[in-house]
Amino acid sequence: MSYMNVTIPPYESIVHVDYWQPPQPSSLMLTLKDGEGREHPIDFLPTFDSADRDYPEEWMRLRRVFVDKYRMKVDSEEEKAVVELLRQLVDGGRLGDEKYVGAKMARECLQYFDKR
Repeated sequence: MSYMNVTIPPYESIVHVDYWQPPQPSSLMLTLKDGEGREHPIDFLPTFDSADRDYPEEWMRLRRVFVDKYRMKVDSEEEKAVVELLRQLVDGGRLGDEKYVGAKMARECLQYFDKR
């Protein structure tokens, strides 16, 4: 799917997934590679204004979705498409076993976007 200046690859086209959980809390960075060799960076990052606040649960820290460094509007179709893609990646085991940090962080991101 293409929105604005970004392309969100369909789940079926993804042949390789790399993830990184930065030291910044409530963060997950993905690089998805499609069958044509294109890379699609997708980041789930906390907002800077929420970094110094105390939250009862770490997973409730305010977050934004970035695709190719473009910030998606909150509750937009683009953001919903990226969150659904993340759900498919987790359900398909593409971020590793549930005990690994990639899957755990992705579940935390999904929990946040589901409850927001």
